[in-house]
Amino acid sequence: MKPINVDHIQGSVEHLNVDVAHRNMDIFSEEITKDVWREKYRSGEEDHPYGSFERVCNGVYKNDEIRHKHAAFEAMKMGLWMPAGRIQAGAGTRKHVTLMNCFVNGKLDDSMEGISTGLKTNMMSLRMGGGIGTDFTPLRPKYAKLGRLGEGAYSSGPVSFMEIWDAAGKTIMSAGSRRGAMMGTLADHHPSLPEFLKAKTKPGVLTQFNVSILISDAFIDAVRHGEDWDLYFSVIPTDKDPIGEFEDDHKVTQYIYERWDARELWDLIVKTTYEYSEPGVIFIDRINDLNNLGYCEEIRCTNPCGEQPLPPHACCLLGAINLARLVRNPFGSEVNTAKVVKSEYVHVSEPKFDFDTLKAVVHIAVRFLDNVIDVTKYPLPEQKAEELAKRRIGLGISGLADAMAQLGLKYGSEDSIAFTRRVMRTIAVEAYIASALLAKERGSFPLYDAEKFTSSPFAQKLPSEARVAIAKYGIRNGVLLNIAPTGTTSLYYGDISSGLEPVFRHKGSRKVLQLDGSRKEYATKNYGLRLFEEVMGQEATKLPDYMVSVNDLAVNDHVRIQAAAQEWIDASVSKTINCPEDMTFEEFKEVYTLAYDLGCKGCTTYRPSDTRGSVLGDAVVHPAGEVKPGIPRRPVALAGCTYKIEWPTLPSALYLTVNRYKEGGGYPF
Repeated sequence: MKPINVDHIQGSVEHLNVDVAHRNMDIFSEEITKDVWREKYRSGEEDHPYGSFERVCNGVYKNDEIRHKHAAFEAMKMGLWMPAGRIQAGAGTRKHVTLMNCFVNGKLDDSMEGISTGLKTNMMSLRMGGGIGTDFTPLRPKYAKLGRLGEGAYSSGPVSFMEIWDAAGKTIMSAGSRRGAMMGTLADHHPSLPEFLKAKTKPGVLTQFNVSILISDAFIDAVRHGEDWDLYFSVIPTDKDPIGEFEDDHKVTQYIYERWDARELWDLIVKTTYEYSEPGVIFIDRINDLNNLGYCEEIRCTNPCGEQPLPPHACCLLGAINLARLVRNPFGSEVNTAKVVKSEYVHVSEPKFDFDTLKAVVHIAVRFLDNVIDVTKYPLPEQKAEELAKRRIGLGISGLADAMAQLGLKYGSEDSIAFTRRVMRTIAVEAYIASALLAKERGSFPLYDAEKFTSSPFAQKLPSEARVAIAKYGIRNGVLLNIAPTGTTSLYYGDISSGLEPVFRHKGSRKVLQLDGSRKEYATKNYGLRLFEEVMGQEATKLPDYMVSVNDLAVNDHVRIQAAAQEWIDASVSKTINCPEDMTFEEFKEVYTLAYDLGCKGCTTYRPSDTRGSVLGDAVVHPAGEVKPGIPRRPVALAGCTYKIEWPTLPSALYLTVNRYKEGGGYPF
């Protein structure tokens, strides 16, 4: 592999290259892709996604040189660079929206004034299009004393205030197109932890929230050694005497509300997730210990999907490199023919991953994201000040599983893990070099402390070429890397595999959320399958063994890929560990142990259940002439009756309305 002059890359497209097999694929031809563009990213009279890309680049590079804008535009046209949806929809428009994806609330003050301030921050961030996380740990637990209201007054606890947040999220239309997404976290020692665990087990409760527990290293040690675990807070309870009290490291008296066997509490946490797929867990000490900016911040929360841990008032923007377009000779064929031997496909020539183009896209992406920091609107001045002080960006990937298949690698295999590690290491090294070169041109982020930053664990493991560049020029961005889900943008770019997730279905049906809250179903072939058929010159009747989907994988395959990626990510990774419904609880619990032991910063699992439903399904073909069953569209007006029902145990009557449709079909309400 030839060395690349990185100073030259930043303003040139000469190192961008896409194999002819990919160029022959129109990534915007599928119905689902067209609809995603029209409904989410098109602005005004734009007649093609290329017009949208031009508008985005004009907005992002309005204070930069034309050559850099041209490089970004070409990378987007080639399907190599995928700015996040907020940027795609808002950049270069007059919309009053933010281009930032992720926010975390300010630290909540344990008072009505503080709670009101936090709720306002939450609402203002949602209104302008950002998802937001809030740590509810500072709020006193249920039954804790309320001093201002006199003897016997007590708090209703964090979960009750989360319900207010949830109602606001349901009410506010985020940037005019969807309801706001939120993350709620609680520390593993908070007395309201048992209530927090159960909150989302009830239908319709906290539906706008993802919830996660901040798991400390001390708690993991207590579980492993079979020790007790105290739930405590700094305000005395009113419903019982505290078990004990102690003075913490900050000389604050803490009152012990409950004492649990740590293993029993851990079992309760994992059992709730086993049955309801929430809460997730965040290994919070690991996040803070490995944070580049640990010398100037403490993190207690993440954005709604978990890939971006953030301190109070912080935000981050996202973008992904499309790995699915970076394989040369995909599936090992340079021609549109296939040799068939004993019903098996054989390679005509070896596929190869294009690391040179990958490096070029990284440099384009880092400059692009750094520009966005200065052109975006911010919901609140505190968020702008925080971002300008540290200049966080979130460069990630998508299409990893598709790239693996094109290389003949089975997702989760040892070779695929090694490939993941090499790709992520390449991106990390080039991103840090690119940011150092930007610092040479524009200056380091204001809170950069050379000695402390370069002593951080992540900076220490960078190879010499990156460390030398940082030592010489400083660095423009305090944190640079994460891996986000990229669900909608992955559809937009031809239905590639999302983030570092495996392929869910090569062919099937997919339900996509619409502006009115409904879901539209599409029959789909994903990018990998369409490319495979294009290269082989025929419709696939059998896929090679390496073209796997999620149902073909062992649970540990997911965890090991996540861990391999995390090694070279300075922030965090959003990954769903898909678990089979018949997995035993003990097997399920081992997933979390493995994730912790392999160095992951969090763990989110999904096990099918009646409470979760599904987004993806297998394709169903209906014979010609057969009418597909479905619910007819409800008319604007229906005739019916309302019935008053008296019930002995209820203080008031129930009223039930049943409307009639055509020949007696019923429509309640």
